Amino acid sequence: MAYKGRIVTISICVVFGLIQYLYFHEDLSRELLDQVIALILAWFLGRQFDKEQYYRKQLQEKERENQELMETLVAESKQRYQSLFTHNTECVLEFDLNGNLIQGNSFVEKICGYTVEDLKIIGAASIVAPECMEKKLRHTMLAVGGEPQEYELTIFHKKGHQVEINVKMVPIFIGERLVGIFEIIRDLTESKKMETFIRQADKLSVVGQLAAGIAHEIRNPLTTIKGFIQLLDSNLNQRHSQILLSEIDRINLIVSEFLILSKPHEVDLKPHHLNSIVRSVITFLEPLTNLRNVQILYSETFDSAVVRCEENQLKQVFINLLKNAVESMPQGGKIHMELNEINPKHISVLIRDEGCGIPQDQVNRLGEPFFTTKEDGTGLGIMVTQQILKNHGGYMGIDSELNKGTTVHVILPSQIA
Repeated sequence: MAYKGRIVTISICVVFGLIQYLYFHEDLSRELLDQVIALILAWFLGRQFDKEQYYRKQLQEKERENQELMETLVAESKQRYQSLFTHNTECVLEFDLNGNLIQGNSFVEKICGYTVEDLKIIGAASIVAPECMEKKLRHTMLAVGGEPQEYELTIFHKKGHQVEINVKMVPIFIGERLVGIFEIIRDLTESKKMETFIRQADKLSVVGQLAAGIAHEIRNPLTTIKGFIQLLDSNLNQRHSQILLSEIDRINLIVSEFLILSKPHEVDLKPHHLNSIVRSVITFLEPLTNLRNVQILYSETFDSAVVRCEENQLKQVFINLLKNAVESMPQGGKIHMELNEINPKHISVLIRDEGCGIPQDQVNRLGEPFFTTKEDGTGLGIMVTQQILKNHGGYMGIDSELNKGTTVHVILPSQIA
């Protein structure tokens, strides 16, 4: 009530006046001026009381509003803070100054295979590669000193393979007190693959530039030398003549492969049945497979597959891949070939052998200029195969396990027959 104080004080003043009249029989007319003055004073006192109560109530309401606002701001701050973990597209972890994991988001599992709870139990540092531990400790000490850090690190995935990551360490301050560290982690697997691809492309570009000039310069004298050797064949030792001709043919083969790697040239792409191309290659290689005691088992689930290609170049792809498979099995064995439709736009040809396999570190290098796993290889076969597939809008993938065999996946764009 806004007039509560004034009503109370005036009421007290009136009651006091009545008591004087009733009990002390004082004349009210003589005390009228005193009563008026008392009433005025009572009114002012009551008014001050009402004002004090009003302002106190306003202050309490303002304090309540401020408290609600503060609680809202704290709640929003917590939500923003939590959003850093929940909705961040990169892995975010929070550590205390002793290196203990406090919390993190679910993206950590996509990078290393472990959940946040797993890492709390085993310790986040336990998955760091031993050779990177010193680097991590050095950067952690600097971050604990209040300096933001960024570096690359190798960790072990839960499945056992290594993962390259980028780590940003951000000190957490409350006021001027350092209370912990944020680690923002990004998987570098795809970017590393892209870097490797770019380096490979640079190498191919250099080889291609060399190939165009060298190949034509070598081929002309080779033709002349081979012709004279054949003319002189009757006057030369038969064995020596065969060796010379064989080596010249080998040089000519290398030059031919160089030409494929030279500056991309127009190829006449026409529709061809892929099944027919594969079967003609298998027939072509029958003398070699019979000699090496190798059996090619071919099955097609999509015999109407049609691709736009330069037929001879695509045959060269399968000849190269099947020869590699045959040569990986010196004791003989089986090669499984499958022709499948991946989707309406792509066809897959799978070639799986039972050979010696290739170590993983060497699989990653296949296709590099002059890198080979064979004693007498040139290192150009896979490179040529990749270049031909690229010119046809396709690509290939290689999976290999040591002493168990190798599987090659050839993917080509299809055309409706």
